[in-house]
Amino acid sequence: MSTKLFISLMACLVTITTFGQSDFITSRVYLTEKQNKPAAVIPKILLEAYSKGDIEAYYPRDLEQRVSYAQFLNHFGMEAKAYQQISNDSPAWFCGQRQEVDVDLSVTQCMQYAFEIGERSVRNNITYQQEIKLAYIKIIYSGECTASGVEKEGPVFRLGDIRKLKSNKYKIVNAQNSSVSYKVADYLDLRLFRVVK
Repeated sequence: MSTKLFISLMACLVTITTFGQSDFITSRVYLTEKQNKPAAVIPKILLEAYSKGDIEAYYPRDLEQRVSYAQFLNHFGMEAKAYQQISNDSPAWFCGQRQEVDVDLSVTQCMQYAFEIGERSVRNNITYQQEIKLAYIKIIYSGECTASGVEKEGPVFRLGDIRKLKSNKYKIVNAQNSSVSYKVADYLDLRLFRVVK
């Protein structure tokens, strides 16, 4: 095999791998904007559901790999709570009572600045047209809360998992009419927020 052919094949494989991992269109939703104020509760709702085991989360750079709640707590500086969660996940032989481990309020507030959405182009099997479908939400930890001033990527929540949140406590209240509320997935489907590409 010639060197040029080998290099061409390797370049092609690298290109296929790169595009396979990044075939999402990402946009940012800034929750401080007036239009996005109702969406500011989404990170809090998702973190609450995550802490109670009602939803799975994934690593921001590997959407196939689940991140445990204990690992999430540890990554964001809540080591004592991470150990408490590990104890919950692996109870002692006498089966002590399980305690819920909440995210620190300061961390929750730092994650209500923005989130990122990942969308994918898919073909509609009825109309045969290409459509953009929401695939996931990635929570962003504000750079204003870090010593370096650089924001951090938080956990990723897939839309399919978000759809499974049925409890009334996981709802978004309509800002114009408080008697109307939306499931998080419905709110996202309706796109009642403004994105920045």
